[in-house]
Amino acid sequence: VGATMPSLARRALRRKAPAPAVAGAPSDPNSFAGTWKLARSENMDAYLKSLNVSAAHRRLAAGASVTHEIEQTGRDCVDVCVVTRLGKSREQQKVGATRTGKDQYKRPITKRTTWESGNKLKTTTESEVGTVTDVRERVGDGMVITLTSPDNVVARRYFERVGGGP
Repeated sequence: VGATMPSLARRALRRKAPAPAVAGAPSDPNSFAGTWKLARSENMDAYLKSLNVSAAHRRLAAGASVTHEIEQTGRDCVDVCVVTRLGKSREQQKVGATRTGKDQYKRPITKRTTWESGNKLKTTTESEVGTVTDVRERVGDGMVITLTSPDNVVARRYFERVGGGP
């Protein structure tokens, strides 16, 4: 009819132990998992201007519909797919690892993603433009990404969850 106490104990012992915590990771490893739609931005034009983005591209960015599809594998890997009307770009971020690649203009970049203050995911990008940071954090039911340019111009993007995740 039911399992005996010793058999329940044996099954419990056979279960995998939880993965060790990553330093600084939030207690809820899926706090960013899900689909997020951009609701509004603050100071994006000034931020993009500080990165020498042309006026035409800044206007396109201002009117762009942006969705972030985020998956987390364990506590130390975040997969972000950014969807715009121009297409999709996917980036897997291994927390704590340094990775190299190229930006959308084919210039070399170096990126590093870390947990900051226990619940913020910070990505630092080094390129010929300088150091750019983006800090992703949960605020209430939403997600805010704070972008900082090499000239310390700050922009914020506010996202609302539209599906998936906890």
